[in-house]
Amino acid sequence: MASNNSFDSDDDDFGTRPPFFDGKKYYIWKHRMQIFVQGTDFDAWKAIEHGPFFPTHIVNGFTKPKSKTEWTDDDKKKVHPDSRAKHLISCALCNDEFSNVMYCETAREMWNTLQNIHEGTGEVKMARIGYLTGEYERFCMKPGENIHDMQMRFYDVVNHLASLGKKIPNEDLVSKVLRCLSKKWRHKVRAITKSIDFPTMLLVSLFRELEEHETELNRLDKNDEMYNSDDSEEVNLVLKDLSKLLKKNKKSFKQGEKEHREKGSSSTRTMF
Repeated sequence: MASNNSFDSDDDDFGTRPPFFDGKKYYIWKHRMQIFVQGTDFDAWKAIEHGPFFPTHIVNGFTKPKSKTEWTDDDKKKVHPDSRAKHLISCALCNDEFSNVMYCETAREMWNTLQNIHEGTGEVKMARIGYLTGEYERFCMKPGENIHDMQMRFYDVVNHLASLGKKIPNEDLVSKVLRCLSKKWRHKVRAITKSIDFPTMLLVSLFRELEEHETELNRLDKNDEMYNSDDSEEVNLVLKDLSKLLKKNKKSFKQGEKEHREKGSSSTRTMF
């Protein structure tokens, strides 16, 4: 269980801090961390990617590591990127995640340990790829779901797959999204597939176009609701006026019937 966040993402110096990893969505953190380290100290990233520099010297014809007391100033400069990388990784981890790597001797070892824990190796990694591939193949738009929420779910699956080494071509992703939309999108899907831009359309461009169309659909639905509401209000007013008229006519009818009876009674008394 992740705990003890070492810093708040709302801090003023967040731009100088490494992206924090609390044990969730490792594949996102891994890519953000790579970008951060490369932008902060590219030599530090080289230490993570290729391992640290170990100062050595030749003793009796054999290459042997130097003791720290024998390090030259140049040796210290070459060793520093690994220390810098270890520092950056350590600052990015919550206590629970740091406990997994606190005894690692190099930044590369820390990086690989986290990767093995969260991505797995061998059969475990293949099983994760198989599961996510099934999620991708079964992916479809949920009833009542908007485009933004669907986009985030879709990215979650395909980006996770890419981080595990299975990157799906852009054209396949675009076709998959169009196939998984609900029936109300069929006219828009047809328009997109017939457009001249479709063969080279990027996934992000597709989602942007779908969101714009969704906004227009929502606007039209709102207008229809307002129109129907106005119509209903007008009908209610007509019915109300009609009800008043019927009540008035009924009252007049009863009054006329009463007067008629009274006249009839008066005529009868006059005859006798």
